[in-house]
Amino acid sequence: MIHDLVDRHDLLGWRMLGIGIAVPGPSLSPTGDRWSVVDVLPNWRAAPLREIFSNEFGWPLWIENDANAAAIAEYYLGGLIRDFATVVVLLLGFGIGAGVIVDGRLVRGQFGVAGEIGCLFPGDLPRPSPLDLLSTLRASGCDISSVGEIDLAAPWQASTIEAWLDRAARQLETVCNTAFAWLDPGAIVLAGTLPPPILAGLADRLHRADLVTILDRRRPPIRISGLRGSPITLGAALLPIHALSAEI
Repeated sequence: MIHDLVDRHDLLGWRMLGIGIAVPGPSLSPTGDRWSVVDVLPNWRAAPLREIFSNEFGWPLWIENDANAAAIAEYYLGGLIRDFATVVVLLLGFGIGAGVIVDGRLVRGQFGVAGEIGCLFPGDLPRPSPLDLLSTLRASGCDISSVGEIDLAAPWQASTIEAWLDRAARQLETVCNTAFAWLDPGAIVLAGTLPPPILAGLADRLHRADLVTILDRRRPPIRISGLRGSPITLGAALLPIHALSAEI
């Protein structure tokens, strides 16, 4: 696949910086060698991914969790870098996670699991995630099999989605208030696999919520991702560039 991309984009002879990989799940070690990967990739869980991929590709390799990758994509490709040094990206993907950039650098924490806000919303309870919305719709009688079939314009889904949005927004208020109090972000971005109208519904409710503030008339600027394509994939591709630029 890599050689095909080189041919397609006429990159023969250009420098290969390395490969970025985004993993859906938190790191099990500060070095990011093993990961607690989501259930749909059981063979990846606790496997020595860095060793496996390094041996296969033979190029420099960077691995991040999916929320951190999404944060990098939003920061660079979403244009946040032009206006903000500190941003929080809330990724609604397999579950819910956050990527945090402070002063242009990705925050990983002592053990590499900074931003794992999913632990605030246990998976056996209602939570603000796409899979939770999918389960809620199925429980209400909607015969859908994937997040891609969620449609706010569908009459048989609309009332259930609106109720879910009300509840999910209340849950995300806590996340946004905490992010504002601890980090003072210039932007809080909602991204992920939910259809844009659903993300817009969450953003609208958060704009109308009574979020905390310190400075007069200032509120955390909630926005939705404007990227075309998966921010996770785009962020993974940017990992080598981000890492190498941080060393300069």
